[in-house]
Amino acid sequence: MTTEEFFKELALLERDNAFRFDDLRARLPFGVDGDNRICVAGQRECVFTHACVTGRGRTEFIRRFVLSLVGAYANEQTNFVILSPKREYADLLRLNRANVVAPLINNLDGVWKALEFARTQALLKAKLGESYGKLFLVLDGLETLSNGNYDCYLPFLNLAQAFGVDIITGVDFLGGIFEDRPQDFVGAGNCLITVSNTQTADVVYAQKDGSLTLPVSVQYPSEPSVLESLAFVNKLS
Repeated sequence: MTTEEFFKELALLERDNAFRFDDLRARLPFGVDGDNRICVAGQRECVFTHACVTGRGRTEFIRRFVLSLVGAYANEQTNFVILSPKREYADLLRLNRANVVAPLINNLDGVWKALEFARTQALLKAKLGESYGKLFLVLDGLETLSNGNYDCYLPFLNLAQAFGVDIITGVDFLGGIFEDRPQDFVGAGNCLITVSNTQTADVVYAQKDGSLTLPVSVQYPSEPSVLESLAFVNKLS
C-alpha cells in the first residue's frame, strides 16, 4: 500500500461519513485490515491512545505512522514531540504541515529534560484547548541508552494519561520487564503492533480483563520511501 492510497481511503471515509472519520482519526489510524477496513491504535473506551510498536522495522513504521497522522489532520494544527537516540527521526523535521520537535536523546539526562519539555507542552495544550491543536508524544529506543531501561517510558505514559495526550512508543520487548505481560505496558483498550515485514504488521489489543485479542494482520503504507512520502504529505491541500 502506498501513502497516497491510504490517504485516499481516509478521504473517501471523510466524504461519506464525516462523523466516523473524526472518530477513527481520534484513535490514530495507521493501516487497513484484510477487509480493507481502517485500523486504529485505540478502542473507544481509552482515556488516551497508546500505540506500542515492536519488531524489526519498527522505526520506519513509526515514521510512516507520523506521516499518516499528519495527513489525517492535514487541515488542523498538529504538534509532535519525538524523543529517541535514533537519527532517522530528523527527517520528520522537514514536515511543513506540523510542528515537530525531535532532539537526539543520547543519555538519561536528555530523557528527563525532554520529559519536562513534554510536560510544558501538555500544560500549554490544557490551557489553550483547541487553539493549541493535537499533541502527540513519540518515544523510540529509550531503553537502549546507557543505564536506560523500560522505566524510562513510565513517566511519559503517566503524563499522557493525566493530560489525555496520545503516545506512540517503539520498544524491544525481548528480555524486557514487560515480556510476559505487554498488555500492562500498553494499557487497556490500546494496541501492540508487531512489525513483521516491510508491508504488514500484526496488531493485538489489550482488554480490560488483562487479556489480549487475537492478532490481526494489517497492511500499512510502506511505499514509496519515507522521504518521498514526506514530500507527498507536504503537498497536501
